[in-house]
Amino acid sequence: MQEVAKLFAGIFLTIIPVIAMLRAGIDGPFGAVIAAVTRPDGTPNPAAYFWASGLLSSFLDNAPTYPCSSTPRAATRRS
Repeated sequence: MQEVAKLFAGIFLTIIPVIAMLRAGIDGPFGAVIAAVTRPDGTPNPAAYFWASGLLSSFLDNAPTYPCSSTPRAATRRS
């Protein structure tokens, strides 16, 4: 139970700076991302949010496999 509490505390602590960066808006570090999902009149574009969140999710879902797939096959082959 303590491990789960530590995990969630870590998640919440690490999301605080990201939320602050997103709140900075177009002038903040995520300005390009915010501009990509916002219409010219300043309203959110639901379709852009849908595709951006899907792309990010698909990348992050496979993140644990990236270090394994970057190792050449010959180096992992056993004799």
